[in-house]
Amino acid sequence: MPSLPKGLIDLLSKGVPETIFKYKKPFIIKFGSVSLSLVFLTYGLTFADTSLNTANSYYNGATDKEKNDWKFLLKIYSPISLAILPLTLSMGSLYLSSRVVSKITYIPKLQGTPECEFVRSSMFLGRQIRLRAPLGQISKSQTSRIFTGVGPQGIDDKSTFIFFLIDRNPKLKTFWNKFYILSRSGSVWNSDGRIIDSLFGDAKGDTEGLLMRKIHTPEQVAKVKVLDELIKSSSTKKNKFHSGMNRSDIIKNIVKNK
Repeated sequence: MPSLPKGLIDLLSKGVPETIFKYKKPFIIKFGSVSLSLVFLTYGLTFADTSLNTANSYYNGATDKEKNDWKFLLKIYSPISLAILPLTLSMGSLYLSSRVVSKITYIPKLQGTPECEFVRSSMFLGRQIRLRAPLGQISKSQTSRIFTGVGPQGIDDKSTFIFFLIDRNPKLKTFWNKFYILSRSGSVWNSDGRIIDSLFGDAKGDTEGLLMRKIHTPEQVAKVKVLDELIKSSSTKKNKFHSGMNRSDIIKNIVKNK
């Protein structure tokens, strides 16, 4: 696995869009989410219908005094509201399936911040939905881990088979559009999970991810490439080049001087 700075620079130096994550949703997930949704939907509607018929039978057998008593009406009709739970689970299974990302494309920009295009499926018809967002708008949460160092791509995890990305755009229409689900079994660019981890690093805690996002113009990339060659050529010498600075500090100076 190549060094992280070199992998990022190789990606950022590309002048054409590059697929950095790809995942083909298995048939079992598509079929399972729809089937589970239908089961909960059927159960919810059946429960609501049964509760309504039972409540009507109690109402028809009640006295005139009981029919005018709101406590009695609440007692016999309130169980119908419990049908909301299975109906919510029915919608939830379709929602979760629709938030699974099938593809992420890194889109370089000659001027301005690079973008990433997310591809997912719609909630009901399964049509492809594409979203473009500037790099830095969508990131992982502080508690989630993408790169674990386990597995061929470094993103395997025994406790979870997915990880989440959050859209931090304050202008989102609904709260439910904030979340994206990525499978750890998906293919990442260059088989290096550190690339994804750095590009979508937490905006509050991942300084290296934020740092590398600033290096997006051809001039900046060229400077870092030259620097890499100098570091590489001096690595065998006794007095190492920039020996008193770490990799992030060196890149930070380059970006700042730009």
